[in-house]
Amino acid sequence: MEPMRIGFDSIEYKDIYIKAVRLAHKYGQKDMSNYVLYNFKDTPEDFYERLKINIDLNDEFRNDGGARTEIYSFPMRYIPLNAKRRDIDTGNGSWNPRYLRGLRVILNVTKGPVMPKRQFFMQAFGRNAEEFKAILLMPDEFIRSRLVSEWKTIDDYEGRLAPYVKEWMDSYFGLSSEEKHQLVSVLGTNSTAAITEGYDRTTNRRLRRLLKCHLEDDEIVARYKGS
Repeated sequence: MEPMRIGFDSIEYKDIYIKAVRLAHKYGQKDMSNYVLYNFKDTPEDFYERLKINIDLNDEFRNDGGARTEIYSFPMRYIPLNAKRRDIDTGNGSWNPRYLRGLRVILNVTKGPVMPKRQFFMQAFGRNAEEFKAILLMPDEFIRSRLVSEWKTIDDYEGRLAPYVKEWMDSYFGLSSEEKHQLVSVLGTNSTAAITEGYDRTTNRRLRRLLKCHLEDDEIVARYKGS
């Protein structure tokens, strides 16, 4: 059965999912197509964990000397059967419009699937759940153009990042918990009007720096590519 299709829709199924996948590997299953539901009853953090579990299992299978088993993850956004539009609010407050949009931009770049290699995964989704959320909050153009042109020749993760992405990450991780909450409350709407209003209202320089990136992302990326 190539591929074997299996779902991992909730982190609650972690133990039974891992047991099932290891059993399939034990008996020679080569390819697994794993559908990972999000925006149902999950959070960005446990969505990231489910993707990472597949990366960890891929490493395990690659190094145990057994069958060549690879798991390809396919994130699938939850949409109710009676929905009349794809951007319907499902009531899951953990996935705000900005997080959903950021993930869609990531998946557009990857063409949908999450490849089985760790380096690819970290480059696309970050090295941990908090870094994943920071990527989701980035402006669209930052997400699309995160890497320098010669990134394939660079082994260092941070060395592959464009300067404006490094600045974004440094600024984001320099925020206090309260400042991050304020940033998410503004960016979470994924509304240019709300971001502009938030930028005009706040006097916090660190927040203004990050909000300004959303208002000028096209120009920032174009300046870098033209330099």
